[in-house]
Amino acid sequence: MTVPDSILLNLPVELLEMIFQHLQRSPSSLYSLTLTCSKFQVLTTPLLYTSICLTNPINCEQLARTLEQSSWLSSLVLDFQEHFHDAQIDQIYYPLIDAITEMQNLESLTLRSVPSKINRTLLVFLMQNKDNAEIEPPSRYVGQGLRSLYLGAYKSTSWSDGWDLSQNEIVFYMEQLEKLHIQGAIIDSLRPGSFGKLFPPKKTALKDLALVSCQIEPSTFGQILAFPTGLTHITMRGGWSQPSGAFEREGFRSEYIAAIQRSDSSDVEYLDFDMMDTENKPAFDRLYCLKQLTIPIETYAYHERNPCDEFGASDLDECLPASLETLILNEFDRKGTFFDSIGERVEAGELPNLRTVIYRRFYGEGQKESTEGWEDGIETLRELGVEFSIVSHHGPTTMPENDNWPCGCWVYAY
Repeated sequence: MTVPDSILLNLPVELLEMIFQHLQRSPSSLYSLTLTCSKFQVLTTPLLYTSICLTNPINCEQLARTLEQSSWLSSLVLDFQEHFHDAQIDQIYYPLIDAITEMQNLESLTLRSVPSKINRTLLVFLMQNKDNAEIEPPSRYVGQGLRSLYLGAYKSTSWSDGWDLSQNEIVFYMEQLEKLHIQGAIIDSLRPGSFGKLFPPKKTALKDLALVSCQIEPSTFGQILAFPTGLTHITMRGGWSQPSGAFEREGFRSEYIAAIQRSDSSDVEYLDFDMMDTENKPAFDRLYCLKQLTIPIETYAYHERNPCDEFGASDLDECLPASLETLILNEFDRKGTFFDSIGERVEAGELPNLRTVIYRRFYGEGQKESTEGWEDGIETLRELGVEFSIVSHHGPTTMPENDNWPCGCWVYAY
């Protein structure tokens, strides 16, 4: 029987590797090879290309060639992730663009590398037709089906080494995008008018926004919030994490909360906010739909332990909205705190929906657990039906966004 050459020649390299590994397990003939190839192609190709994670520059170039030669495969890709380091990302920059621009049905895109400065208009290229110098209408550009976009950057010593969103601000205008997580970026200002008629900014479907280790002013943050209409999750974390989980840079001021309150996103339900400004009361109580609040324990610094502070724990309790169901406190410095005032508000009916308080304590290498401040007010909360739990994290910890990274480049020593 004649073996159709096209069956072998047209198969993706990745699939051929799987086939030959399978055939090595038992004796085979040329005929069985043909049948195996045909069955593997039908059964495994859709699964093989539905989700792709690239960490090797050679694989990136192979993928670009495969998608160019067999364009039908590009329509199968729904989830694409890449993770390269400095020298690698510039080496495969153009093959990477060629590969992604073929994926017209892409729903989730994760870029965990920052190109060199001359190539940091990457996102603008991805929103274009690769043969056209101008941004295409929404019905034709690569990102038309994107629902989730993650821009990451491993730790650097300078903000200039991160993403420059001033060149890639188009991500804030993508109407269909529902999840946008950005890590390690400079966001100076937005210029929606600069896109003109090519890509006029409209209201977006964004539901989940995370800005981690980003340099951004309150006014620019307010600009970003002008576009989503149904934003329910907001995460704003400070600088790069240390092995203990603490941050090297300060967090955000109360002006950012005011920006949320003034925008269409004031009905946010989940807020993870590194607020380090304890001199002004945050307007959490004006976020009337807030269900879960995560803040550093420093924000909840008990005023009796710091009598010179103008803003203390009892003041923060007054700023918690009645809609709040879960309060999560992150503690890195083992200072401890009291919870009497929260219990008083629950007992007075001012926090009728509060059901859970989680106290998360982070310990670096060599640090021992301490029970200081854990007991005060806890029994009162439990008697009132509020579940109180203490969670301890030991040793070097990466940020939650990086738990699934292919390498440990986020974990580093002091």
